[in-house]
Amino acid sequence: MTLPLGIIITLAACVFVFWWQDLSYSSPYAQAILINGFACIAELLAEPFYILSQNLLLLKLRLMVETAATLLRCMTTYILIIKRTDMEKAIVFALTQTAYGACSFFGCWGYFLLSRAFQSSDLFPFRYTLVYIKYHYLH
Repeated sequence: MTLPLGIIITLAACVFVFWWQDLSYSSPYAQAILINGFACIAELLAEPFYILSQNLLLLKLRLMVETAATLLRCMTTYILIIKRTDMEKAIVFALTQTAYGACSFFGCWGYFLLSRAFQSSDLFPFRYTLVYIKYHYLH
């Protein structure tokens, strides 16, 4: 429930800020809010596999993904501030957050989809437990 609820809350927060501040989509502040909302959703989508990597003690994966995401955020900040000095700072921050979230998303999802390092019981442990209980104790 965390993933759908997080997406709904993120979208509701973006709509609320637009309504509360009476923003138009052409405003740099409004664009930064939308980009930050996208970054939040990207990080939310990466979170299940990030937690799974923690539960499976895949510390090297977590280290690699976090390092790559942080370096990408730093390089994005450097490029956007040094090369594009006319860009609004709120948009620069939002884009760097999006780079971080996208790197986390692709790193975690890519590893788990390509390596098949998990079983369905890792993703849905309660279902496995209920089937185990039903099979062993009721028969």
